[in-house]
Amino acid sequence: MEFMEIFKKWAPEYDATVNGKNEEYRDVFINYSEMLNELASTAEGRVLEIGAGTGNLTLMLKDKGREVSAIDPSDDMRAIANETKNLDVQYGHFFDIPFDQPFDYIVTSFAFHHVKPEEKSDAIKTMMHSLTDDGKLLILDTMFESEKYKQDLIKYYNNQEFYNLTEDLQTEYYTYIENLKDIVNDLGLNLDMVQKNKFAWLATISK
Repeated sequence: MEFMEIFKKWAPEYDATVNGKNEEYRDVFINYSEMLNELASTAEGRVLEIGAGTGNLTLMLKDKGREVSAIDPSDDMRAIANETKNLDVQYGHFFDIPFDQPFDYIVTSFAFHHVKPEEKSDAIKTMMHSLTDDGKLLILDTMFESEKYKQDLIKYYNNQEFYNLTEDLQTEYYTYIENLKDIVNDLGLNLDMVQKNKFAWLATISK
């Protein structure tokens, strides 16, 4: 699966990065805890988290008493979540959901950009099929309003010599808002978008 080597590199430093210890990525994860808390507070009933990583959102969901199942494709990420945070994150990803019973909410944070543009529609369709009739899909991730906005960010952070960040911005599959709107519309679904910082948006998709 693509990006597995990146996950292996990211795993030991991921928590420090999202908590602002890595200057290059600080702006990406501004208000990280608050954003995750919003997801954990919104999601109710049976909750599935996809791309759980090191388990930060999983832990918040459990602390709020949610009935949560969590999946991630990375052995290294799951090891940190399960061994250091006493969680039970199982193997799975956007196209491999190992549960039959539908969920009330599916949540994913900072993971959807690992899905190729041509596969995003199928990923959303797969997730929606795993929801109850009135269930909701919450996608929190870096997204861009336009190519120009993205290129302006790349130029700005190149000037800051944040080359790891700008390489990520150019190589990972970050979603464009208009493309997401088109996908959701084509699938006959409803979409609500809220910007959370200069990088992150929260998309709420419902039937």
